[in-house]
Amino acid sequence: MNSHYPHINDFSAENEALLQRTLENIRKTVFNADLDPQTEDLVETVLSRVVTTIGQIGYDDFHDTASLPGAHGSPKSIVGAGMPINMVPSDVLGACHPVLLAIAKGKNKRSLKSFPMVMRQVRKHLIQCELTQTVLLLTDTWDPSLFEESAEDL
Repeated sequence: MNSHYPHINDFSAENEALLQRTLENIRKTVFNADLDPQTEDLVETVLSRVVTTIGQIGYDDFHDTASLPGAHGSPKSIVGAGMPINMVPSDVLGACHPVLLAIAKGKNKRSLKSFPMVMRQVRKHLIQCELTQTVLLLTDTWDPSLFEESAEDL
């Protein structure tokens, strides 16, 4: 049992195999994205950590923990302590980095953590931080009509 996340259960062999296939697909996708080597390594590291964590605790718990105030900068961050990335939603503005991790949950436009609101924050971030080249969007809701609102800005 994990002391930080006591609800984590041991992986079954089936879950472990799915996790390994997912990580391999991430590596292939990142390799084919034509990123500079430093950004490529960073994206792969962040995504590998995120996918592993989601595999252990589920998306809902991952989202809720990762989007806590100050969670990204903490030494025990489930996103990656000290990773030079920006995160949305976040209570920390900080310096601009080449990678933005956006984490959304649901599609209720009243929730600041919903897909529509997170996409608005992504657009705002991209306007304010010209250094950002790569956006990693994690969501439990995929609705093409909601994405269309942001498509032209991305």
